[in-house]
Amino acid sequence: MKSISLAAATVCVTFLSTVGCTMQTGEESGSGDTEGSEVSSVSHELVTTTLTYKANDQFFVELASCGTNKNMLLKEPDGAGPFPVFLYTVGTGEPYNSAEATAIVTMAANMGFVAASLDYQSGTLPKWCGADTGWYKARCAYSPSHNSQSAVSVVCARSKAGCNTHGIAVGGFSQGGAMAALARNFDTRVRGAWTMGFANRHWDGSLQSCFSFGAGAFGTNQARLLRNDRLRIIRGAAEGINHVWMNEPTGRACAAGTTNCLTGANGSGWYLGGLGELNATLNPAKHCFMTNNPLDWFGNKTDCANTHTVDPKFAAVAPATTYDSGAYKNLQWLKNTILPLGNQP
Repeated sequence: MKSISLAAATVCVTFLSTVGCTMQTGEESGSGDTEGSEVSSVSHELVTTTLTYKANDQFFVELASCGTNKNMLLKEPDGAGPFPVFLYTVGTGEPYNSAEATAIVTMAANMGFVAASLDYQSGTLPKWCGADTGWYKARCAYSPSHNSQSAVSVVCARSKAGCNTHGIAVGGFSQGGAMAALARNFDTRVRGAWTMGFANRHWDGSLQSCFSFGAGAFGTNQARLLRNDRLRIIRGAAEGINHVWMNEPTGRACAAGTTNCLTGANGSGWYLGGLGELNATLNPAKHCFMTNNPLDWFGNKTDCANTHTVDPKFAAVAPATTYDSGAYKNLQWLKNTILPLGNQP
């Protein structure tokens, strides 16, 4: 287990060091009519709200049913809207309101999204391509047709949420990145995904053919339905990731040693964030590259361990200090490049 320091509280988390992923079943989009319980406050012209949605069971159990209440941290911009929607899924064991997730949804709301960070059953690490269980949690979160109280349904029922008119963008870290990449399989209003710490592999390092767009090896509509030109994968340069694992899900063909493979015509592809783009005195640019990680007892930089906060360069918004590994440029890519394309597939 690892821990994240959130203000005065310390919360234990475990981040997923590598994750496999797949898309299993395609479902049509719809809209829900249940918002769940909420407690609201206003800060810096953003409305901050805690909502609930129905997820699948927790405690290391994968069920197809969606009967467990899970929380969402939602932030809405000032104004009547409608606004595009951004849904973020955290990493394995990470609190939905962690420092990282809070910083990301706050930035998204300030950029004009109705933005929510989702809790979900992250305690299991399924072989996405090898069994039907890997996509149950994603279906409960993203499928309004399967679950009228899905996260998508609850957020899209907000008066400011323009899911039908402005579209939905998604993001996620580690296992949450796998969740985000498959979101369009469950709601066709999802138009693009920004993922972090995610690659097309599982614990044994094998490629997952069912995660590729237009390919797959399991079930009905087993291919990923989100097009390659609507996907970004961002990782830390020191994570030791084979370039093939990122070429395969993004449709790129960048050679070994490449760090910037955002070579799609619209800036899609993958990118490795280096130390120069981060708080180099603390951050090793590994799996948890978006956080400040302190030195361990031996003087080595840790990754996803001890207490940490969000890397200030990752969270920077001034154009002169932002990088392709940071939150601002990726949210900007979703809003200004992906969403304006309308209802194209």
